[in-house]
Parts: sequence; structure tokens; C-alpha cells
Amino acid sequence: MIDNKDMIKPEDFSKAVNMMIVNSFDVLESVGCLLDSDVGSVYPMNEDGSPDWDNEINLYQDEVSDEWVKSLSKEDIEKCYPFLEGNNLTNPNYEKYFLNPNI
Repeated sequence: MIDNKDMIKPEDFSKAVNMMIVNSFDVLESVGCLLDSDVGSVYPMNEDGSPDWDNEINLYQDEVSDEWVKSLSKEDIEKCYPFLEGNNLTNPNYEKYFLNPNI
């Protein structure tokens, strides 16, 4: 028989699952965001290091400001490159990537 004190609380389980997901994200230190490199989504990082799930931006599909792209460090832009450049000229962020003075 399982003792109730040994059971995981639902909120602790949810937090553990979120941490497993977040641990696979790349940290974009220069802009204070987390990158899900599986799909190219960026989340602002909360003070506790968790993603702000309500403010997702997909680097390939959504418009990204010039200011944000120019703020990326060389290391961070290399992480974002496949999504910003999109490997083709039809990506709306293609030109913004090449406007970055950090490259």
C-alpha cells in the first residue's frame, strides 16, 4: 500500500515535467530568452529561469523586431540561425538576420 506522504503532489509533478522540458531549451543570454530548438520558438525567461509560456514567438513564422535580432550575441545568433535565415529568401526574417552587426 502507498502511503499518502510518499505520493507526488500534482503541482510538483507538473513542475518536474516543465523542468524536464526547459532543460532541453537553449538559453539566449544576450536577450534573456529560452529557445526551443526543436521548433524554433523563443520564450522570454522569467526571473526564476522558467519560460513565460504566454509570450511564445516562433522565429520562423512570427515577425521579430530588428532591435531583438541586433541584440543577439554571436553565440546566440548561431543558435537562432536556422530559424531566422530559414535556409531560403522567403523567410520574413531573412534580411533582419543579415542586418545584425554581431556577425
